[in-house]
Amino acid sequence: MTSNPSEVQGIDSYSSTDIVMVGNDNGLVIVGTGHTNLPTTTLKLNNVLVVPDIKKKLLSVSQFSQDNNCYFLFYPWGFLLKDMKTKQVILKGSMADGLYPINLRHLPHHSFSLLANKVPDSLWHTRLGHPHSQVISILSLPSLHGKIDFCESCMLGKSAKLPFHSQQSYSTSFLHILHTDVWGSASIPYFDGF
Repeated sequence: MTSNPSEVQGIDSYSSTDIVMVGNDNGLVIVGTGHTNLPTTTLKLNNVLVVPDIKKKLLSVSQFSQDNNCYFLFYPWGFLLKDMKTKQVILKGSMADGLYPINLRHLPHHSFSLLANKVPDSLWHTRLGHPHSQVISILSLPSLHGKIDFCESCMLGKSAKLPFHSQQSYSTSFLHILHTDVWGSASIPYFDGF
């Protein structure tokens, strides 16, 4: 409901004798109905009543929810309006004097900005999942040169280690089982030429 007919499009005169009852038992006359959108949004308001003597704009939660496929969550501090399909918050507002006003001056704008930084090839190599340098050169991006100096993760990923077989052996006497590290002749001579 609104008192300002310029906020409503497609106004049809209201032919019924219905009135809007307010808290002081006065009946306010309905002069027309129409439709509009909430400013800066795609949210539509259908069957908007034009009531010249009403002091505040009022919104039918059930009608608004059906028209816009959304739902309200009311809390002691305010409200959230969420999209039925995506569950994303469309609007939020605070409670004031026991009412939940929709402050049209503070509606979220869906704007964004971009910031570009030049990053080293090694960072792109990591971000893209450690591809070979030839794969990076195929991308033909001006910031990529396709040269990766050294990637420790790639080296560790390409190395292989044979699994250790588990053995259970028990010694029954002293030096019965002997563990040694046999690795062949040393390339660097140690004490006494070994």
